[in-house]
Amino acid sequence: ITGKIISSKHAPGSVLGAAALIAGTTVGASILALPEAVAPVGFLPSSAAFIGAWVYMGISGLLLAELTINRIGETGRPGVGVLEVYKNSLDRPWTAVGMAAYFFLHYSI
Repeated sequence: ITGKIISSKHAPGSVLGAAALIAGTTVGASILALPEAVAPVGFLPSSAAFIGAWVYMGISGLLLAELTINRIGETGRPGVGVLEVYKNSLDRPWTAVGMAAYFFLHYSI
């Protein structure tokens, strides 16, 4: 042992890397499997369904991001979980519905 201190730096992620990760997972499901599954319905109805799903997911993602950023501002903590956001922004019955949907989603994956 020479007494040298070895340090390592964590390289921060890049926007390009994050975009490539999201695009790669999207390509696997939507470009390969979904068009094959909805082909009997026809091009226009399936395209409308895909666009509608995309709009819904985009809006719900932006709303969740806004709630999370507001909760981070309220608590001062750098990270907040989805379940904590549900507990602090929804009434009790809707919190249970949101938590059940969250657990079901992760159970199904």
